[in-house]
Amino acid sequence: MKNESLEELKSIIDNAPEGATHLDDINTYWKVNSEFDYYFHDGNQWDYSEPLENGTRSLSDIKRIIELIEDEKRLDHLQKCNQIFNGRAGSNYGWRVDWNHNRIAILDTGLKGVTIRNAIDEHIKKMGDL
Repeated sequence: MKNESLEELKSIIDNAPEGATHLDDINTYWKVNSEFDYYFHDGNQWDYSEPLENGTRSLSDIKRIIELIEDEKRLDHLQKCNQIFNGRAGSNYGWRVDWNHNRIAILDTGLKGVTIRNAIDEHIKKMGDL
């Protein structure tokens, strides 16, 4: 994977022609329907091609990377909010996941030093696969 920014990755997806499944190293979009059915987009239409040899990235993989980066930003935001709150209040609360008969919540009144990621990981361990 190249070292593109989130905005650059989103642009790859936003600019993909309908039906595109891959992008090559020279930013040509491809539609791969099967192991023998390859098309490249010339900017106007899809043209049949020989199978690709290398240098392509799956658009579905790029979409997944975008989702992961955005999830990371969300968790980092919550963690930063907790740090700011603790700094202002002179407290040192961490995070906890609370699941009871009324709600499921991620609360910022957990044990000292527990990050948002740790709290979620501990809840996953406790609950197992749902």
